[in-house]
Amino acid sequence: MKKMSSAALVVALTAFNHTPAFTADSTPTPSPVIAQVGSTQITADQMNQDAALQLSTYQLETDAYNKKKAWIDRKTREILYSMAAKESKLSVPEWRKKEIDGAVTPPTQQEIDNYAQQITQQAVQRGQLVSSPDFQAQAKKQATDNLLQQRKAQREQQVYAALTQKYPITVNLQPPTAPQVTIPYNANDPVKGPANARVTIVEYTDFQCPFCKRSQDALHQVLAAYPNDVKLVAKAYPLPFHNRARPTAEAAFCAQDQGKYWEFRDKAFASNPKLEDADLMAVAKDVGLNMKKFEKCYQAHTYASRIDADIASGQDLGVQGTPHFFVGNQVISGAQPYEAFKAAVDKQLASAK
Repeated sequence: MKKMSSAALVVALTAFNHTPAFTADSTPTPSPVIAQVGSTQITADQMNQDAALQLSTYQLETDAYNKKKAWIDRKTREILYSMAAKESKLSVPEWRKKEIDGAVTPPTQQEIDNYAQQITQQAVQRGQLVSSPDFQAQAKKQATDNLLQQRKAQREQQVYAALTQKYPITVNLQPPTAPQVTIPYNANDPVKGPANARVTIVEYTDFQCPFCKRSQDALHQVLAAYPNDVKLVAKAYPLPFHNRARPTAEAAFCAQDQGKYWEFRDKAFASNPKLEDADLMAVAKDVGLNMKKFEKCYQAHTYASRIDADIASGQDLGVQGTPHFFVGNQVISGAQPYEAFKAAVDKQLASAK
């Protein structure tokens, strides 16, 4: 097979990233054919309209941008420090010692003791033995080192900010543009919020996941703060190493049959990690389900295939862990605070105007 030249490859890839050109008579240029199966053609436009591919490509571009930006930040810092050291007629290490390390006030004994106490409390929560003299000595040394490191970092940031005022920095590297995509969901997916909400949050969750449980407070705050503008769509994404996540997801969908998905969901998350069959039955009774119908649905694994479909859709969209959220076309991963969701919602609302 003849290899494509580098120049030809650049041209081909460029073609995929531009909207079709229009001729004088407004006839659109056909989208490039990137593959063909028999007589069926697959075009670049089809590829570029795939939501999952757009999101995964955007994530790769964002990762690359962040790495480049970090390199630029390190390089500009090196140059600024070199310029400042030269003005002071010092080497860079001498300048750093004078302006940063030597300008840091050592922590007081009281500050060290308070910090060491926090370290000790965290160790107790992990079940560590903290009564030995060796542990206490190590805790105080760690406290001293951490406090000094924090103060050096703060001092360095102050010096860097002052230098950027003296020598302004212009960065021409542009972040990638987020794709305008709509995350698909089904008519039978549980939805909370107005049908005509301007922002949709699609959540992939696991009932046994502690981070999913932790994220619920932030979601409740978002729905309360934006009662007319936000709706939440729930997708099941039980992780394979959580043996009670799938049964609980099945039970929640059985509760949906009786119009009690969200009530069951809230109490199941509150019950986590107690999610054995007896616990799920107790939750079902607590929310007022018809137990005969619920048990029949649950024991028949009525919604096993639906959960498989949710998992498959999540994998197509690049979901690798839980909780995973799509706020409009923006990804939020992990148990983030309310402020992270608020920023994403506000951004989506602004772009919708």
